[in-house]
Amino acid sequence: MSIQKILVAYDGSDCSCHALAWALSNHPEAQIDVLTILPPLNTFYNSYAMSATGFIKDQIEILRQQAKEKMTKLKEQYAAEGKTIETIVLEGSVVENLLAYSSKSGAELIVTGSRGTGGFVGLILGSTAHELILHAKVPVVVVR
Repeated sequence: MSIQKILVAYDGSDCSCHALAWALSNHPEAQIDVLTILPPLNTFYNSYAMSATGFIKDQIEILRQQAKEKMTKLKEQYAAEGKTIETIVLEGSVVENLLAYSSKSGAELIVTGSRGTGGFVGLILGSTAHELILHAKVPVVVVR
């Protein structure tokens, strides 16, 4: 039985690029959903709404648009290579969104990089990868 649906956690880091490449090369027949998650931008906006409402709101929209454009370019890049991926941009907690999307979408496998663009949270294994390994209800592949 082959895997039909894979969720790839993508943040633009080298490890997440390797994770996507791994999923595509090892499961060429699977549907690949590539998920990127922005930090909870509305929390930032709500914290500063009283002082700079227009400016903050504009910056949030710029960040959202940039993320969508990056994912569109990623999809086009792989389409030019004859590979199909679906790209999704969400906001909020990275791990919570990945786990929720995995359950909702019926993903049979989650693929993530060993380290992302985050800070000094996990010395050996990135905190997102570690949390996914602990809490996912499907297998998790961690790619370096």
